Amino acid sequence: MIATFPSSGFIALSFLYFLLFFLFEACVPRASTILVLGHIIGVMRPGRPVTVDRSAVREHALRLFEERGFEQTTIGDITTAAGISRQTLFRLFPSKADLVWDELDVGLMAAFVAAERDPEPRTLREIVHQVFRTPVELEDPEQVESARRRLRLVGTSPSLLRHHTHETLQERMTLAVGRATDLTAPAELVARALVALGLAAMVWWADHETADSAAEILDLTLLSLAKAAPVESGCRDDQDPQVP
Repeated sequence: MIATFPSSGFIALSFLYFLLFFLFEACVPRASTILVLGHIIGVMRPGRPVTVDRSAVREHALRLFEERGFEQTTIGDITTAAGISRQTLFRLFPSKADLVWDELDVGLMAAFVAAERDPEPRTLREIVHQVFRTPVELEDPEQVESARRRLRLVGTSPSLLRHHTHETLQERMTLAVGRATDLTAPAELVARALVALGLAAMVWWADHETADSAAEILDLTLLSLAKAAPVESGCRDDQDPQVP
């Protein structure tokens, strides 16, 4: 049987307890001593960890990014503004870039999962509508404003494009367009072009105070590029392609 010994913290606390006990015993009645010591030990006893508001931490970080720039803002700046430790910050957000990308891709990832489970054959146009256009139909004003703020940061901070979210979007888009029944170019090439186009359209939307929604701007971008397709591809000059 292995013997166990109290931790150094427990020993120190016990020593402090008895020291305070004898000091108070010499100065105040026994009953008062017990009450005071009970209060002290109750205060010193560790309780549940304080709950940290994830969205509040992200808001502090976004405000600093907007004021100072993403690259210029340090982890120390964020933890000081949010009143938390580095350990707590990295428990909530594994990297500084995660403070920008956090939840920005939720709708897209859900759409990719739904598309992968769809057994029906789809054209490239249908797949683009399914995995790319529908998830950016934001209706909640708070979601719209949050998306604008973070997309502006993505547009001005090239390092954010090296985040794993961007790479994952390209990988999932490659799988999605690879299922298209009318694909005439390598899936990876088309996927990269679509992700770049979509991101450019979204950043433009975030930078401009337009009445058009993010989904409408994406539609306009796809329509304009479709008009530039060569005639032999099947798109006649006198017939506008139908954008979903």
